[in-house]
Order: sequence, then structure tokens, then C-alpha cells
Amino acid sequence: MESHTTLSSLRDWAWVWMRTPWRQRRNGDLSPRRNGTPILSRLSLNITFKVFGVLTDKYVQLSEKAKNGDPAAEFELANAFFTGRDIPKDESQGLVLLQRAAQDGWAQAQFQMTERACGDGHNNENYVSAYVWYEGARRGGLSESEPKISELESRMTPEQLSDAKKRLEKTASSSK
Repeated sequence: MESHTTLSSLRDWAWVWMRTPWRQRRNGDLSPRRNGTPILSRLSLNITFKVFGVLTDKYVQLSEKAKNGDPAAEFELANAFFTGRDIPKDESQGLVLLQRAAQDGWAQAQFQMTERACGDGHNNENYVSAYVWYEGARRGGLSESEPKISELESRMTPEQLSDAKKRLEKTASSSK
């Protein structure tokens, strides 16, 4: 006759583990035993987490929308991660969401992407990327990017400006 025992709680499993001889545990054999013979066992452990905060439902809904590719939700959630507003502050997660929203064509995200990732476009190596993001924001209807584009054009070399325009043409043709 086969005996079958199911360990229904962590306490039951701990009770069996405490009564397992130390040599058996040291050798990695943690199977429960009855009268020296191994018995079948199963451990079911359910853990639930609850996030406490004022607007947690809002961020759960935003997260679901962001998972489905909604750029507005990605942008709002990114800013929440940057500021640590009602959720833990996480710059890297915010930057990932911001980049996804910018790549989806959200003008505000494109503008902010330049400010965050390209250091306001004042770093010589980032001129081309900054120009591309600002131009995307301008094409998306964000007029705040026009003076930034003019400022960048005055700082860029002709090669950098040519490279930026090629990138813009490439992204425009790939999005069609």
C-alpha cells in the first residue's frame, strides 16, 4: 500500500524539514520520510503582494495600457517613475517607458527623451540624436521644439546635420 502525504502549508514542510536528519539534509535529500522511507509530498505556496498608496489603481491601469502599447500611458507612467509619485522612484524603468512612448511617436515623449537621454542636446556627440528627437516632437505638433531645433542647427556641423536628416528620412520611410 502506497502512502501519499500532501504538505499543505509552509509550516507542515518546515516541520518535516526539522525532523529530517542533518546528514540527509546536507546531502541535498530533503524529501520527507516516514519510518525511514521517502514519501510523496507537494508544497503549494501562494504569495500575494499589495502595493499601498493613494492612487495604486490608477498606476495598475496605466501599466496595463502601457503593456498594450498606449504611448500616452507609457509617457505618464514614465514620469511617475522619474518623480517617484505614488510609486517607487526608478529612473531606468522610466527611461525605458519614455523611449517606448517616443518611438511610438508621442511628441511630448520625444521632446523629453532629448532632455533626458541627450543631455538637453548640448553634448557634441548627442547633437544628431537630439536633432532627430526634437524634429520628431516638432512633427508631432509640439512647438516648444522649434527654438531647440534652431539652436541645435547653429551648433551642428554640416556633416552632423546631414546625418540627422538621413536618420529622419530613414525613420519616415520605415514608418510608412
